[in-house]
Amino acid sequence: MPKPLILSRKNLANLGSVIQQRKLLYTRMAVDEPTLLYIQVGQKTLRWRGQELTIQAGEMVLLAAGQTFDVLNNPDAKLGFYQAGWIALEQRVVDEFADLFGVETYVQELAKIQPLAPLKAHFDVVRQALENDEAPELVLKLKLFELLAWLKAEHLSFVPHEKHNLLRQIRKMIASNTAFEWTAETIARQLHLSETSLRRALQKSDTTFREVLTDVRMSRALTLLQITKWQVARIANEVGYDSPSRFTVRFKQRFGFLPSDIRENLSQPVQNEQQKLVRIGVKK
Repeated sequence: MPKPLILSRKNLANLGSVIQQRKLLYTRMAVDEPTLLYIQVGQKTLRWRGQELTIQAGEMVLLAAGQTFDVLNNPDAKLGFYQAGWIALEQRVVDEFADLFGVETYVQELAKIQPLAPLKAHFDVVRQALENDEAPELVLKLKLFELLAWLKAEHLSFVPHEKHNLLRQIRKMIASNTAFEWTAETIARQLHLSETSLRRALQKSDTTFREVLTDVRMSRALTLLQITKWQVARIANEVGYDSPSRFTVRFKQRFGFLPSDIRENLSQPVQNEQQKLVRIGVKK
């Protein structure tokens, strides 16, 4: 079985690969950057605003930034696992490509494609290049440009010059160091806002600072559970919790199942898909 991974190349892209042996429903998963997702084994179902889309093995989906989905990963019945890879591009890479080469049809929400063989092959080429620590930034940027060019050949482009709204800025800031003791005051200062203005802006988005902080930390923990063999205590510490038990409680409140459930080799869904979703804050 292939190995999961995740890594980040500053100012260029993040990439990862998830291997999952259990059918799980992840709720309210945020997409913070333009993302290309390639389903390799099994299938993924995305649900958003009363709509649903299933992506089968061999298909790709482009996800516009700034959205939230419920995600159901379904392992292949014969192989017994689900596998997908993704490349999330920094907005500046999308902008530079658009300025140089123009764009095709914008992906406003998402777009599923049955990719041509060259696009599939280049997806793997880009991933291998990004995994190479010795590859110069210019080489990596050109590889990403080639990937965007293949998407353009499919008549699809990510939206260029998409400004990060305040919520996305806060999420990116927290995601850069989930173990840091983030406060609303610290975030506001870095964004050159008053704490009152920041809280008021988040209230307009129907959320709070504590809810955003929790969501980013738990999403990071979910990824670490999927791609590493770290103990829960280490993952808890990585996302800002000194107490594994408090972390486990927060994780279950957020996703509806325990951290240990993700690594168990079972075939049935852990979370009832009709379960009412709740929003929570962080109390350490």
